[in-house]
Amino acid sequence: MKKIILAVAGIAVLAAAGWSALWFTGRGEIESRLDAEIAALAAQGVEITHGAREIGGFPLAYSVRHSDVTVRNPEQGYAYILPELTTEVTAQDVDRLVTAFPEKFRAEVQVPSEDGSGTRTIAMDIEAENLIFITDGLPGAEQEISSTSDRTLVVSAGADQPFNFAIDFIGSDYRGKLPAQGSAEPLSGVATIERVDYAYSVEAPTGGTVKIEGSVDDTRVTASSNMRDQADFAAMFSSGGDALMEAVYQTGAARFAMHSDDSETGQGGVYSGDSGSTAGTFSIKDGRLEIASESRANQMTFAPEPPLAASGGKPIGWSMRTIEGIYETPLVPSDAPSPLTVRFALDEVVPDDALWGMIDPQGAIERTPARLIIDLDGSARITRELSTVRPGEAPPIEIGNMSVKALDMSALGAAITTRGDVEFLQPMWIPEGSLTVTLTNVMEAIDRLIEAGILVPEYKQTAAVLTAIYTTPGENPGELVSEVKLGLDGITVNGQPVSAGQ
Repeated sequence: MKKIILAVAGIAVLAAAGWSALWFTGRGEIESRLDAEIAALAAQGVEITHGAREIGGFPLAYSVRHSDVTVRNPEQGYAYILPELTTEVTAQDVDRLVTAFPEKFRAEVQVPSEDGSGTRTIAMDIEAENLIFITDGLPGAEQEISSTSDRTLVVSAGADQPFNFAIDFIGSDYRGKLPAQGSAEPLSGVATIERVDYAYSVEAPTGGTVKIEGSVDDTRVTASSNMRDQADFAAMFSSGGDALMEAVYQTGAARFAMHSDDSETGQGGVYSGDSGSTAGTFSIKDGRLEIASESRANQMTFAPEPPLAASGGKPIGWSMRTIEGIYETPLVPSDAPSPLTVRFALDEVVPDDALWGMIDPQGAIERTPARLIIDLDGSARITRELSTVRPGEAPPIEIGNMSVKALDMSALGAAITTRGDVEFLQPMWIPEGSLTVTLTNVMEAIDRLIEAGILVPEYKQTAAVLTAIYTTPGENPGELVSEVKLGLDGITVNGQPVSAGQ
């Protein structure tokens, strides 16, 4: 029996010694693996420096602690400064790195200075709860990437900054795939965030302070791109090349409030709003930018400070069933124009009782929902690279022609619709073409506005003279039609010339 026990003990000692040897051999592989990751990032322009490296975790895993870590990308102008990073690797899967971020670290971003003379550094303090970053796969080969965090708070504030902000990401999760180097397959990923809270403050040009705060629930973004480095991004704005970036997003309820101080040039107060949901798409492909978005169940409110006597001291507001926008435009310089699309629509705009009472206390106006549609198709070209445009400078876009598919507005029981085609002659931007403007029940609406005391009676006389000169009766009751011609010789309406100022 004693011999058996000694034999078993001997085997255990030999096994432990063997496993220890394997663990220390694997330790060298882990260091090589980490150095390969750092080298792969360096090849992409991301510089990583660190202080001491400590490896523990014996016997079942490897725990690597780097102190004084700096992650910097000089071309993109950002840096992360961390007191430490801890990476864990199991002995069974040395290709899977699990990196835990510290509870507090710092980030720096280079942004253009206010005077356009150079750049300035915006510093951000970050607090993280269980921020984990995972890579699975060897550098250069296909890798699966994921990141999770219970909460990540980003704060930037300072007396020398023109603005201060705080953004709180709660319950974030990202899952993505990085294709092998040289693969034609795009990068792809899905990010979800349970809630985003934000606050922003800035000194207004007219004096006082403007503060914006709000939150967004249940954000989900699915994206893909074949752009891997700064050179790919630069090519996107120069030649377009094969640059591809596509994203689809959706959110749940969102809300915001903007606080502004009363000043000599404006009314102070709180402008707030919320929406039930939003969704949209974003695409850069074949040298073109395409954006589409829609927001549903929107409510806006303005609470003036001091309160307005006309509203009885109550906040005023309005609701909008949907807000829709579509924008499609060329993105790279070209000699020939390419398609341009602009669409913006507000549907079922309804003032609340306080706003109606302020506008029409007598109840004389027809309180039908208002609607606005702007739907334009045309052509345009970019005259120089967008990356060369300085902050505040007008975009280098030249409009060729524009087809007015719809330019419609309806409110107070009246409506205005516009259809036509216009070409802009360069380089003087002279419009040439024709538009058909149809007015429906406009004179009746003017009568109601006069009855409500919003317009003076003399206004109807002026409107009657103008409609007699510049409109003709339409096919339907209450319709007035204006045929507008634009060209080198000026503007005519129903054959009548319109001079400057009319």
